Amino acid sequence: SPANHFSSDGIGKSSADTSSVSPVPYVLNGSSRGRKCSAVEKVAERRQRRMIKNRESAARSRARKQVTICLIYFILV
Repeated sequence: SPANHFSSDGIGKSSADTSSVSPVPYVLNGSSRGRKCSAVEKVAERRQRRMIKNRESAARSRARKQVTICLIYFILV
């Protein structure tokens, strides 16, 4: 039962944090609660941030590729 509570709470918190602009309130809330400072939470938060950064990087890469393809197309036509 605590594992289910933990996972549902973690998912709710992480989805709310990705929509917020500033990560500071989460850190402050995390330090005020003892359970949020666990190693598992830190690893999960780092993984979430890394996934978001990778997704944003991939989007930038696709945009650059699209620009390059368009430039090549216009040069050839």
